[in-house]
Amino acid sequence: MVIQISNLYTFLASDEGRIIRELIAEGQFDSDVAEAYQSRCYLPRRKVSGKILERGVERGEIREN
Repeated sequence: MVIQISNLYTFLASDEGRIIRELIAEGQFDSDVAEAYQSRCYLPRRKVSGKILERGVERGEIREN
């Protein structure tokens, strides 16, 4: 989990992550941009992250709560 968060931070702080930062910022003012970002980027990634967490619980690497 720490590695995943660290990797996300590193990406968002990079030049390549700039577009994601800009989309998130623009989404604060434009609901169409916010909806597009959530449906195409955020929610699919959240689903993958949830599966990673579930695997960690199953392996006993992290607590269920």
